[in-house]
Amino acid sequence: MDTKARFAIVDDDVAAMANLVKEIIDYPDFVNVWTATTIEEAKQKIGDVCPDIIFVDIELPDGSGLDLIEEMRACLGSTYVVVFTGYYGSHSSDAFARDEDDYLLKPVLPNELDKVIQRYRHSVQQKHISSLPGELILGELCGDEDSFAVLTPLNEVRIVRPREVGYFRYSSQRRVWEIAIIDGSFVQLRKSIRAEQILGFSKSFVQTHQSYIVNTRYLTLITGNKCTLFPPFNNDDVLVGRTFRAKLQKIFNLI
Repeated sequence: MDTKARFAIVDDDVAAMANLVKEIIDYPDFVNVWTATTIEEAKQKIGDVCPDIIFVDIELPDGSGLDLIEEMRACLGSTYVVVFTGYYGSHSSDAFARDEDDYLLKPVLPNELDKVIQRYRHSVQQKHISSLPGELILGELCGDEDSFAVLTPLNEVRIVRPREVGYFRYSSQRRVWEIAIIDGSFVQLRKSIRAEQILGFSKSFVQTHQSYIVNTRYLTLITGNKCTLFPPFNNDDVLVGRTFRAKLQKIFNLI
């Protein structure tokens, strides 16, 4: 993530709260912005600094943590809410009925906290993806420069490395681009993705036809109106159009 995630804790068990702070700040992308031991104190602090993720105990001295969450939901907005309690079982019928996102049991186990952190990170990524226009989806999510992310028609995200891609083809029937993957499968892209965006994801991707974009890492031969690729794509028909042939030949001669 580009900036650190701000986390807050509301719990009247000071020892448990201190332990949780200690555990979370070991994650380099998290920073503690405040803690509170009562509902009233939490209300004041939420108004000053709204955290990205908040851990709330259910049983607080001046009321229920669930009521606090419900009351402050408008202020919390997209804050990831984690119910933090030692008695979750007795409240399980209530907890997820009020839009809470997750829960964490006391005493905190490092592996359970890590699961919460990973689910939080995933939720942030999904919200980021859903806010992006289609043409920015690919290549936007991966820290690895040799990989890119694709969004499918089902709104699923798949991480792809260029070396896994033989070519892209446009399906006129489905009206989407598809990726030919090294394992023999095809991954469909969202309809809004255009050839121009695909070509920007790797210097190895070159358009050979109105309906084909080839990964030059697999290009071995250009014959007539077709390309021959290295295995496992050697039996696939990848077309070469007249308007693309000269540029492709020039690139091919430089490989």
